[in-house]
Amino acid sequence: MSQIKDKVKGLKYELSITVPYSEFEQKTETKISEYAKTAKIQGFRTGHAPVSLIKQKYGDAFDADCLNELINETIFKYIDDKKLKITDRPSVNIETFEKGKDIKFTANFEVFPELEKVVDLQKLTITKKVLPVKDEDVEKALKDLAESRRETEALEKERPSQKGDIAIIDFEGFIDNKAFPGGKGSKYPLELGSKSFIEGFEDQLIGKNKDDKVDVNVQFPKDYHVKEFAGKDALFKVKIIDIRQKKVPTIDDNFAKELGRKDLSELRENIKQMQTEHYDNLSKSGMRDEVFKAFSKIKIDIPESLVKREYEYMTGEKAAEDLANSNEAKAEENSNKKEKELKAEAEKRVKLSLILNAVGKEGNVQVSHEDVQNYIMAEVQKQPQMAQQIIDYYTKNQNAMTMLRAELYETKVLEYIFSKVKINEKTVKDQKDLMEQ
Repeated sequence: MSQIKDKVKGLKYELSITVPYSEFEQKTETKISEYAKTAKIQGFRTGHAPVSLIKQKYGDAFDADCLNELINETIFKYIDDKKLKITDRPSVNIETFEKGKDIKFTANFEVFPELEKVVDLQKLTITKKVLPVKDEDVEKALKDLAESRRETEALEKERPSQKGDIAIIDFEGFIDNKAFPGGKGSKYPLELGSKSFIEGFEDQLIGKNKDDKVDVNVQFPKDYHVKEFAGKDALFKVKIIDIRQKKVPTIDDNFAKELGRKDLSELRENIKQMQTEHYDNLSKSGMRDEVFKAFSKIKIDIPESLVKREYEYMTGEKAAEDLANSNEAKAEENSNKKEKELKAEAEKRVKLSLILNAVGKEGNVQVSHEDVQNYIMAEVQKQPQMAQQIIDYYTKNQNAMTMLRAELYETKVLEYIFSKVKINEKTVKDQKDLMEQ
């Protein structure tokens, strides 16, 4: 019979296990006997070779499998008997495995902390910021919507370009009298005054006429994303091919019908509803931050293995980001500099996850198949032209589905929390107030 001595320190378990060699022998005998029933051995019919012959010829081949089975069965029987929930597979170290001698090995693992009633939600008070949607907010959104659907049209009469016009231009840029990569364009529609080009570029094209050739002198910003251009003077040789004016659609019933609404009144109501939902989401984001801040102050035991795993995930993401935006040496420097902060953040994430899961279990929160389908269909409705791609992304990508279910679970747990805590409403003046902590 197996003997187990356990050493428990916080969430860490160390088992010292002794198993009689006879148990190992019995397991190998059983395995070999089972194999003998279907074994194909030269000179014998299938399944009729003597067990003694198979044992003599192949016995050693069964040792590794039988030993692993014996070790796993012994460890997991202990775990099941103690009703432990382990964070990862146990690490095993075999100390003694010799013929005729007791088998001795150690197993180390961590368990999840017991977090029942770790937080009394009814004693928690949070603030819900409320921002009513005003008529002027709806009108501004309508104007922005019309602006986004603007078209261009030819000038009724030729004239010099003005701010707001669309100049169709050919251009080529030079630094130190040499053309540089990426500095050339043909028939490019540039809205004058949009500040989409380098500062000062568009201003030098205002007051010009169709077919004019203009030398535009500018200086690249010192923080320009292409380092070899940063802070340098440049000359752009520009030819104005055409000048067009913006044509913004009239905001009326026809405009609303083009957007699939019955009339302008219905469009206004839809916009108001969307803005209300947007403000509500921003408000819930602030409530979420308050809840997380309160949870971060709760003292619980945190499994080191989970923190290590989260840290490795985070550093992998951070390294990839640094390498994408910088060179390898700088990425290593940033990694070393941020190590302590990342470890603290990893511990914070694990802690919040443990508490949220405990609260979710308390509230019997579950993510149903219907929840997942509703989310995917909502995404499809936002981008109907991408319907199949969106559906395939979630249904054919296991990682994406796992992350989606985790996101939905957190949302549902937060909704449960909001239903239990005390909420003080506070009316704010604008969207900026909603986003302030």
